Amino acid sequence: MRTSHRWMSLAVCLCTLAAGACMRWTERDLPVADLMKTQHFEMVRVTRTDSSVVMVRAPEVDGSTLVGERSGATAQPERVQLPLDQIARVEVMRVSGPRSKGLIVGVAAVALGLGLLVRGITEAEH
Repeated sequence: MRTSHRWMSLAVCLCTLAAGACMRWTERDLPVADLMKTQHFEMVRVTRTDSSVVMVRAPEVDGSTLVGERSGATAQPERVQLPLDQIARVEVMRVSGPRSKGLIVGVAAVALGLGLLVRGITEAEH
């Protein structure tokens, strides 16, 4: 594999890993029942009134309960039911504009640096 292809592969891997930096948790002001009726979320972060935090995948409101799968370290998803009156806050993942801009600038700087490095190595070999 040519040196430039190795550097390009590395840059692609770094971009993929850094893509998560563009996301952040954002609190929603709507009541949980209204929020779930108006939008679909793959996952939400729920803070209970006792300050414990639960990650809930595929959340839905069923009557006065938020139901879904607890997302965590266990291999098997666990069904979770949280009474709405025990939920203090719900947060959802959103794209962060400043983080996205920072990532773009950072990736451009790394790409430029790698390009200059590869060019310098190539010129030194000849």
